[in-house]
Amino acid sequence: MTVTINFQHGLGQKFRQPSGTGITLSMFEESELLKMGDLDVYPVAAKADASSGDMNGTNETPTSGNKTNTNSQITQEVFEKEKGEFRVKVGKQILWVNGMRYELQEIYGIETSVE
Repeated sequence: MTVTINFQHGLGQKFRQPSGTGITLSMFEESELLKMGDLDVYPVAAKADASSGDMNGTNETPTSGNKTNTNSQITQEVFEKEKGEFRVKVGKQILWVNGMRYELQEIYGIETSVE
């Protein structure tokens, strides 16, 4: 399932998902939600596009032939089950900047330094 949400132009945008519009976990088997083994499969992914130029109010993603420039961040997430509750944990973050792909790497110890 894909959900697209458009934001106004400018920095400092905040996303607040309306109550009751999230993922219905009961639609899935628990084994589908929990990452098993070393498979590069993530049950949840969030993509944020930042575009310069005029998109004419469309939801189209510019291609390299357009005069606009799209930079993206993709966050791939996994579910973990802790004390009977599912929690989302970031698995991998990928940046696309000027057509170049960068995979963000964990800085040792930073995950445990900030909640």
